[in-house]
Amino acid sequence: MAGIRMSALVGLPVVREGRTISRVERPVLTPDGHALRGLVVRRGLGAARWLGAEVLKVAGSVSVVTGEAPGKVPEGADFALHGVRDTAGLNLGVVVDAWLDPLTLRVAALEILPGLVEAFTCGTLRCERFAVCPDAQEPGLVLLPQDAWLERWCAAPHSTARR
Repeated sequence: MAGIRMSALVGLPVVREGRTISRVERPVLTPDGHALRGLVVRRGLGAARWLGAEVLKVAGSVSVVTGEAPGKVPEGADFALHGVRDTAGLNLGVVVDAWLDPLTLRVAALEILPGLVEAFTCGTLRCERFAVCPDAQEPGLVLLPQDAWLERWCAAPHSTARR
């Protein structure tokens, strides 16, 4: 899958006018979980700052380029996707990563870890169709339609062993 792995953004330098101004501390998705809302960035031991997705010019594999200086971190910047259930309530695992379209910064797919045993036997799973539960009791809970297709994405660790 072509795209940017959201976890790969962590630690990348943020560049403005040819100079590194900070590093990405964590990416934050919109409350519906379908697009990048912005980045929490930090320079050294300084305070956390915010770069909204609208001011990002390029988010690549080497750096993030912006046209504006970081601002104050908004409320809700601690939002993250976590548990995954189907619409019948069956627990399917946890979200471990998201893949972003490099041009639109929209979420192309979620990477789901079904459990520790499954991590060693089949690796992680990928899902492109999902919704985020709007319930304030469980913010970030991902719901998958019962007919959602979960495909094997990353190979299990033992599958690379020599025979």
